[in-house]
Amino acid sequence: FILNLFRRYSEYPTQLGVSDFCRYDEEGNECPSLNFPYVLALKPLLPLEYFNGGGSNFIEDLLRIPEGTDVYDLYCISTPNDITKIEKVGRLRTESEGVRDGGGLFFKHQKREEDFEIK
Repeated sequence: FILNLFRRYSEYPTQLGVSDFCRYDEEGNECPSLNFPYVLALKPLLPLEYFNGGGSNFIEDLLRIPEGTDVYDLYCISTPNDITKIEKVGRLRTESEGVRDGGGLFFKHQKREEDFEIK
């Protein structure tokens, strides 16, 4: 049932686009040309026990992550023809403590079709 709902949004309901990850450089400037992988995978570095929370919720657990914490290792597969060649390309680290903005938690999901339009 859920998959059918997702198909209303995208022809690829089990995949997400990744080109937005490289749309801006480290200073926040938009990149004139995008070079992004076919697959981007995030390997969590925080132990699962971190999110046990002792009664707290997921948002509270995220807000507890201190500044300078390595959260994910980033891996990519460059093209559909290279699916056996996965390489570590970086690490995601927090630059500050979490900030509550009153609006809850929002994750933007990019359609896979947006990547196909670029490449």
